[in-house]
Amino acid sequence: MHAPEINQTVAKIFRSSNMLPFDFYNHSKKTFQDGCLKFVTVRVGSATKQAGVIISHTGVDEAALRAWVEKTFPKTLSVWSSLLSKDDRDLILSNKLTYLSGPEHLNFKIGAFHFDLHPAAFFQANMSLTGEFITYICEDLSGRGLLDLYGGFGAYSLTLAGSFDQVWLVDGNKDAIESAKKSAAEHNVTNIIYKSQFCEAFLKSLNDSERKNITHIIVNPPRTGLTDTVRRALNKTQFPALKSVTYVSCDPQTLKRDLSEIIKTTGARLDSLQPFDMFPQTNHIETVVRLTY
Repeated sequence: MHAPEINQTVAKIFRSSNMLPFDFYNHSKKTFQDGCLKFVTVRVGSATKQAGVIISHTGVDEAALRAWVEKTFPKTLSVWSSLLSKDDRDLILSNKLTYLSGPEHLNFKIGAFHFDLHPAAFFQANMSLTGEFITYICEDLSGRGLLDLYGGFGAYSLTLAGSFDQVWLVDGNKDAIESAKKSAAEHNVTNIIYKSQFCEAFLKSLNDSERKNITHIIVNPPRTGLTDTVRRALNKTQFPALKSVTYVSCDPQTLKRDLSEIIKTTGARLDSLQPFDMFPQTNHIETVVRLTY
C-alpha cells in the first residue's frame, strides 16, 4: 500500500532504534509518559520521491535527537520534530514543530505546477487520483472573480488563474500560502490575491466592489464542515454576481448538513455530486458538489 520510499524510511528507523537515546512511548498504558518518542509520520513528495519525517515526542533532548537523525539518515531526508504535551491527548502532530535536518520542504506536482510543502501540510493521500480530482473540481469554471476558501497551497487557484480576471486565495495556514506564492511566481501567475487568515475574518473584510466581482466560489473545509458565518455568506445577497459554489468535502455528514442549510436559505440548486475514493481501503470518501445560482 505504501510508496517504497515510505517503507524504506520506516525500516531504517526501526533498524537504528537500538541507537536511540530515548524510549518508545508505550501506547497500551493510559498514563502520559514524558521523554518518549510517541509517533513517526512519514510522507513522500510526489515530484521527486523525496521522503520527509516528523518525529513526535513527549519532551526529549532536541540536541540528542538531532544528533541521532544526522547520524542515521542522509541529508536528502527532511526531518522535523513535534513536541506533544499531555493536553494534546491523541494528536499525532502539535503546532510545536522544530526543523532538524535535510530539506525544509517536500516537492509535490499537480498538473503543470510544483509546490514546495512543509512536511506537516495537508496533501491528498491517493496521488494516483489527485490530477483527475483537481481537473474535475476546476472543470467549466471561468469568470471575473474566483474566491478559493480554505484554499491551502493553491492547487485550485493556480489551476484556474488563467480562467479568471482575479483570484482570492484564503487559508489560515501561512506556510501553505507562502508555498502558493512561490509556485505562482515560478509560473508567472500574477492575478492571485493571497490572504493568510481564517475565512470568517476574510469574508467580513471584503468591500462591496470586491463582492460584486466574485462570480464563483470554491470551499474545501476541514472535516467539521462550514461554520455558520461561511454558510450564510454563500448567496447572491452577499455576492450579487455569484454563479456557482463548488463544495469539496471529506465528510458526507457535515456536507449533508451544510448543503441542506445553503439550499434552504439561498435557493441554490444542486447541479452535480461526484464521490472520489481519495482514501483507498478506508470508509472515508471525498465528495465534490456543484451548486448553481
